[in-house]
Amino acid sequence: MFLLAGAGLLDNRRATITWWLQGELRQRHPTIDLAADAVITVADRIVCAAGPMSWVDLLLRLIELVEGKETAKLCADYVVIDTAQRTQSIFMPVGYLLSQDPLLTRADLLVRRTGKAPMTVKRLAGALGLSERTLNRKFQELTHEPPQAFIMRRRVEHARTLLETTTQPIKAIARTTGYEDESSFRKAFRKLTLMSPQAYRARRMERTM
Repeated sequence: MFLLAGAGLLDNRRATITWWLQGELRQRHPTIDLAADAVITVADRIVCAAGPMSWVDLLLRLIELVEGKETAKLCADYVVIDTAQRTQSIFMPVGYLLSQDPLLTRADLLVRRTGKAPMTVKRLAGALGLSERTLNRKFQELTHEPPQAFIMRRRVEHARTLLETTTQPIKAIARTTGYEDESSFRKAFRKLTLMSPQAYRARRMERTM
């Protein structure tokens, strides 16, 4: 990635790189349109992957570019790979995200301590002493996404920890992380992790056996 950037091939183009190298890439090549959350980007037929283990996503995208979406989907089906667009944000350690600005640390504490009452953008803005418009602007600057997306990610991150470290039922975890109903929790969890809470817990248990 740095070779492409150094050669000027990524100037004013959308690109991605693994999360822990994003700061260095921004500093050395500020003209790149860095997609911090993306696993794969394509700009003028230049394809970038977020990290070494993104080779599957990269291969499928190359197949799609050459042979089309149907062929890429067929290849994915044969090797049992989900073709849904993934995000690398779920792999970023919370400490890394929060260390970027004190506002994020305060917001994270408020979201995690909300209890059964669901945290909303309006409540978060009020607790931080900001208007909703200012909160949205600051989050776009710091995280490149709206406050509502941050709230959902922090809830799901909390849920992941509970799924890994406790035997609480899914319904209880949903309430603990601020979801009024279990179906909303399942939908949000699947959106960010591309799997159900049960499947996530089962996979983590298999890895520790």
